[in-house]
Order: sequence, then structure tokens, then C-alpha cells
Amino acid sequence: MLVLLLVTVVGIQAQSSNKGWHLEAEGNGIAIQKAYDYLGQSPSQPIIVAVIDGGVDADHEDLQYNMWVNQDEIPGNGIDDDKNGYIDDINGWSFIGGKDGDVGQDNLEITRLYKKYMMQFKNADIAKMSKKERREYDKYLDIKKKVENRKDEADGMYKQMEFTKTMLENAARGLEQVLKDEGLNFKDLNKIKSNDQNAIIAINVIQQLENQGLEINSLNDLNDAITNEIGGAVDYYKSQSLYHYNPDYD
Repeated sequence: MLVLLLVTVVGIQAQSSNKGWHLEAEGNGIAIQKAYDYLGQSPSQPIIVAVIDGGVDADHEDLQYNMWVNQDEIPGNGIDDDKNGYIDDINGWSFIGGKDGDVGQDNLEITRLYKKYMMQFKNADIAKMSKKERREYDKYLDIKKKVENRKDEADGMYKQMEFTKTMLENAARGLEQVLKDEGLNFKDLNKIKSNDQNAIIAINVIQQLENQGLEINSLNDLNDAITNEIGGAVDYYKSQSLYHYNPDYD
């Protein structure tokens, strides 16, 4: 089952690593090429786009020369030149990260809403609610259910991925030891006589990874695959479990 889990994760990672997937029309893409084809040679004009919640990398090569600039603000002087309440807001303002705009880990917006409503309805009396308050309360219950379900799922997957990663790392070490004990190299996997369970697991994983299109020609390749594929999944679910859907994280 754990080998199957690894293969599933690798398959998902391989799909998401397809360069340019976000530009395509299918799935979560934005169909940028279709937009270009539709516009053709139509004259262009500047459009200011406000990015809410997600944030952008202002130093990205495709954005750094196209970022909106607040002409009423003098960069880096530490003064609120335009008197709008924000100092040095040259390209806008990060309301979570502040002046520097840097955010390491944080709640998702749905979790922030959950925390907001949780305080609002902490000691609420349903019988005394107005219709508007009841609608908000029902919205709170819906958000609460979603956040708690996603948190539970993330907790479970985080633990499962950590266990899987540890198991596969042990399997790789077991295979290394068996090859050493039997005087074989990585190309001689089919000559292994040992019934060591870790080595058997490692060989099965190698076969599955190669079936997924990955080249595993050495123990280093195997360890890299474990680190990149399973390690990436561990980091993903760790962020969801400890930060994104965790209302206790502030």
C-alpha cells in the first residue's frame, strides 16, 4: 500500500511539473494562448491589476518592469509621502506581511474567516439572533466544517507521508547494505539473494518509479526520488496541517 502511495504521489508530482501547465486551457490553467489568439493584433492598453490575498514576486522577470508604481511615494525614505497611512507603499501593500511584504507561513483566508467568526459566535444565543446574524452564523458553520475537515485530512496525510518517507529511507539503506554484503553493484539488483525486507521494498519501489518514467540508475537516484517526491509531499501537508488550516497558528 505504501509503495502504491509513493507511485500515486510521484504521478501527481510528474503531472504538476509539466512546464507551462498553468497556461493551458484544461484543469486550472488560464488559457493564455487562446486569449492571445482571440486578441490577435488588437491595440493594447495598460491595465492595472490588483492581486488580493495571493501575493506576487515583484522581482520576477516578467513582472519587475510592469509593476504598478505609486508616483506619490518616494522609495525608501521611510516617510508616508502620500499620507495614505502606509510608508513606502511603492508597489502596493502587503496587509499580512507589512512593509517588506514577506510572509513565511500563514493561515489561508478560509481559516482566518473561521477564527473571526469563532470569536464572534463564541457565546452566541441562536434564539436571539436576527435574520442577518443567523445567515452569518450558518456561513460560520459551513466554514467551520470545511476547515476542520481539511485540517483532519492534512493531519492524517502529514503523518502518513512522514512514515512513508522514513520507511523508504530505511529501505534504501537496507538495499545499500545488502549490495555491500553480497559484493554487488546497483546494476545487479536481479542477482540479490537476500530476503531482507528493506531491500525487497526498495527494489519494488525502484521498479514502480521506473514504470512512472523516472530513471533510477543508482542509490543516489533512489534517495533523490524519495527526498524530492515524498519529501515534497511531507512539506506540502506539513504546511496545511501546522499553518494553513490550523486556527491556533497566529
